[in-house]
Amino acid sequence: MAKAHIDRLKKKYGDNVTGKKYKDLMNEIVYENTKGLTGKLANMNRDEWNSALKKVTPKDKKFILPETGKIIPPSKILANKSVESGKLITNALKGRLNKDMRETLNSFTTKTGEQNIVIRRGKTAGQINTKLIDEFESKIRNTFTNYTKKHPKFNAPSNVRDIAVTEMNSMVNNIKKTYMEEAVIANPELKVKKQWMHHPGRSKKDPRKGHAIVGGQKPKPFDAPYHVPLYQKVKGRLVRTGFDLMQFPHEPGSPLEQVINCHCEIIYLTKWSKQHVE
Repeated sequence: MAKAHIDRLKKKYGDNVTGKKYKDLMNEIVYENTKGLTGKLANMNRDEWNSALKKVTPKDKKFILPETGKIIPPSKILANKSVESGKLITNALKGRLNKDMRETLNSFTTKTGEQNIVIRRGKTAGQINTKLIDEFESKIRNTFTNYTKKHPKFNAPSNVRDIAVTEMNSMVNNIKKTYMEEAVIANPELKVKKQWMHHPGRSKKDPRKGHAIVGGQKPKPFDAPYHVPLYQKVKGRLVRTGFDLMQFPHEPGSPLEQVINCHCEIIYLTKWSKQHVE
């Protein structure tokens, strides 16, 4: 977000934001803070590209990110979520939360120096390392606690776990998507499909039915959108109220109902075209 984002949002929405205005405000914050990921990746050298691409075969295979430390954006503007009253957090606190995100992403490394933001081997290869979420939650909980001691007027949010889940999954899914975009541009003969992964066992709340539906679908072409159903409870029953077009879980600009506390992730399947193999 721009440096004057707080003043701009206050002018637009006011100090006391509730109901639909609060929902609109949160939608704008989440969108602004995630759309900036694209285009902020560092250039990877040819050796790193080749190392990752050597593992691609003529058959569909899960694609594991190469040395992800090379493609993590230098800074992540964590969404300015706050207490239920709708008050915005300060720039100082936002900076500390950004630092928590960077430190968490940098904290899981292998003996070779590769960052384990995704699992690299076994049946769950390519999926997010869930320890990242636990570590990030611990860090931001401490940050909120220390900050509120110095600023008694600021109330720590009650949904720290939701913030950790949402922000970390958003970061990793966006890193995956942006990397694959760059890979496809640099390697036209690389064929990519994607699989929406739904993880109902990771959620302490009711899993989203719409996410379970798209998670059960066959792999799609790289650029094909998912029609993600949206459900609401009406008199104890789930009723479909519409759908959203999404390229992947946590896509920037997606409605809050599809993003907050979502554990879903995207997995990419790659193979070389016949032309490349021949």
